[in-house]
Amino acid sequence: MKASNISSCTSAGVSESLTQQGMIPMFSNYPDIVTVPQVMKMLGIGRNAVYKLLQANEIRHRRIGRRYIIPKQAVIEFINKASDANDGQAKVSLLPSQPKGVIAYDWQSSS
Repeated sequence: MKASNISSCTSAGVSESLTQQGMIPMFSNYPDIVTVPQVMKMLGIGRNAVYKLLQANEIRHRRIGRRYIIPKQAVIEFINKASDANDGQAKVSLLPSQPKGVIAYDWQSSS
């Protein structure tokens, strides 16, 4: 394997390659471990909605004391999972009228 091929296998090399192709990696400006306020910005949702997703284990995380440790990759996986579900006409909503911690799924038939 040539040295140039080896460098393109690194994380920075992949990012450079994708950027040159006009594709920017999702959330490249966020650290590998994100906080609840960062997840709020990433998903464009409120604090309570993030906590509901975490408590329902919709987003993979670890809890240390009162602090949530959330891998950025877990947020990306959640988005991909939600977009795959929407391809099947499923819509995920965090409705205030739902019992605490319950996520409602609205399945629509494709007509």
